[in-house]
Amino acid sequence: MALSTLLQISQRASDELSIGRQTAYAGGTHSDARTIFACANAVGRDLMRSHEWGALQTLGTITTANGTSSYSLASDYDRMIADTGWDRTNDWMMVGPDAPQINRYLNESGVAQTGVRKRFRLQGTSIVIFPTPTTVETLVYEYVSNKWARSSGSTAQVEFEADSDTSVFDPDLMRLEIKWRYKAAKGLDFEDARAEAFVVRNQKMAADLGGTTL
Repeated sequence: MALSTLLQISQRASDELSIGRQTAYAGGTHSDARTIFACANAVGRDLMRSHEWGALQTLGTITTANGTSSYSLASDYDRMIADTGWDRTNDWMMVGPDAPQINRYLNESGVAQTGVRKRFRLQGTSIVIFPTPTTVETLVYEYVSNKWARSSGSTAQVEFEADSDTSVFDPDLMRLEIKWRYKAAKGLDFEDARAEAFVVRNQKMAADLGGTTL
């Protein structure tokens, strides 16, 4: 059986752990089912943060308004991909993200030169543009989405919610990552299982990066 859904991945992991497969893991009442389910979501969050996966790279768009400097980041934003901020209207790369010290200097010194390029600072769930826009312009940036899970209807989610859910990550990698986390949660020796999972993780990351032939 090819692995795909949370249920299939969890049942295969349970078989290999010799703990007996369950008929439900999301919302399951058995202690092993609950542990496997928690581990599966921990795996998804960890993998999402460990690499700029191509499947999670997303384009964010900002339409500026006169007199407004702060704009909300995308709702599924986790982190920005470096050097992707672009002033599409003026065809310039944006400068940033600025550190708080640079931001204060720009705003308070009275001697800073603005130049032709826009600068930006990340502040909480907002992106702050300097200098403050005076017209309608389009700015874009690429970011890593935190929605790594998918419902059976292909809705992006921040975690598994149902046994029929899938993820953007390789199912066999998910299975291996679940196994060592389950062992760790139960106080069992997990080092060999974790090493096996990390070999596959590194392989998947390398394949995801790709590269030109020299």
